[in-house]
Amino acid sequence: MDASVTVCRLLPDESDSRADLVWDRFLQDGAIVPEIWHMEVRNALLQAERRGRIIPVQTQDMFLGLADIRVATDSAPDYNAVLRLARLHDLSVYDSLYLELAMRSNLQLATLESRLGRAAAQEGLLMATA
Repeated sequence: MDASVTVCRLLPDESDSRADLVWDRFLQDGAIVPEIWHMEVRNALLQAERRGRIIPVQTQDMFLGLADIRVATDSAPDYNAVLRLARLHDLSVYDSLYLELAMRSNLQLATLESRLGRAAAQEGLLMATA
């Protein structure tokens, strides 16, 4: 699960049925994410706060809620593979971290990002609901 799914599910003014399905599965089964996920989600929530979409107390509550969810953090990416995937699929290195993790773990990737979704589909790793 990438940050786009998490942020969509957390922000009250965003809605996507695909994110809802992934979130429900995530709460049941857990997820594995690259380390950058933690920063991306927090940065997106802070940006939403700065734009007036949420207030500081909501941001804090969301940060606390994230600490309670079952997410494993991977801290051992194959950086050569990350760079190769970024070049191959015209992705950012950040997005390639998610794809590399899915490939290395032999897991499906849930994303709302179109470019990352296309890359995951090409690699046979796109979660059917996302």
